[in-house]
Amino acid sequence: MSSEGSLKYYYRQKELAIEYLGGVCTKCGTTEHLEFDHIDSNSKAFTICKRLSNMSLRGMKEELDKCQLLCHEHHVEKHSVAISHGTVSTYKKYKCRCTLCVAAKTKDTNEYRWRTGRRIQRVIQGSSNGSDLGP
Repeated sequence: MSSEGSLKYYYRQKELAIEYLGGVCTKCGTTEHLEFDHIDSNSKAFTICKRLSNMSLRGMKEELDKCQLLCHEHHVEKHSVAISHGTVSTYKKYKCRCTLCVAAKTKDTNEYRWRTGRRIQRVIQGSSNGSDLGP
């Protein structure tokens, strides 16, 4: 099968899987930007989207029965409950820009610059206001 044919098959399978699960976000009813969400992530055997191009819908039925459709916004919201704000990993991985996460990233960057001597170079170059003398 050509790559164009594979892509068509993938999107057709995705369309059928979405139709099988009702075709709307279970939270708000939208039909836009739908994503497959395992209701209980512990029961997840595989990621639906990674198998769409090489597995029949019949073969995925058991896994789809463990899923619901969520729009992108509600999918992110569901999984963001578990993140901890005020950490560099939340800033990087989840691209969170809340005050706590930005402060953690700024502190980490300043400490890194201090450890590597980059802060000293800035002081020497005169681009610092003197508050850069320590972490």
